[in-house]
Amino acid sequence: MSAYKDYQVLDLWERRSAGEPWLVSHQVTPEKKVKLPPLKGLRPVTAADNEKLAASPEAAGKALAGYFNAGTKSSHAALFAPSADVTSILRTVADAKSLLKDPKSYRAVIDTFRLSGTPTAFMTSSGEALVFLSLTEEFQLQVGPNLSIYWAQGSPGSAFSPPTTKYDSAITSTTLYQAALVVPPKGAKIRILSTADELVEAGGY
Repeated sequence: MSAYKDYQVLDLWERRSAGEPWLVSHQVTPEKKVKLPPLKGLRPVTAADNEKLAASPEAAGKALAGYFNAGTKSSHAALFAPSADVTSILRTVADAKSLLKDPKSYRAVIDTFRLSGTPTAFMTSSGEALVFLSLTEEFQLQVGPNLSIYWAQGSPGSAFSPPTTKYDSAITSTTLYQAALVVPPKGAKIRILSTADELVEAGGY
């Protein structure tokens, strides 16, 4: 990336037919120090490949969602190698849930991740699978009785819901995450190359 010398771009381009244009369906920006799998000679993952991998691409995506939902105590956490991206996401989730320490102001924090669509996966010459997938995060912060809440000026949510719009019960948002994973053969941990997120909706009720 010309503006960020320490990062590289990993894109997945797809088209629905030979007559249609190629479009970027996934894009992440791993740091240059992150080791990518060999990208020459990629081929689609088969059912036979899944039997040899630590997890199928879909199972890996669902495990990642479960990891974000339950945090470091999740049963899925042991499947993944340490990742700065995951640490950052888990910290953000934990910070939101810490608001419940003020029960007079906040009633509930609901933050749920789920796998969206079907992952796209390729076998590499190293015997690992390169997996592109999407997760959707649905967030809700509920306030206490006789209170109102709004998206603060300058926050990502204010682009959809300005601070002049106040809600009596909760603020809500939807965020789309893209991720690139390397799923190794059984016995090794899944590596998360990079994640990218984009807020696609924010409001409240």
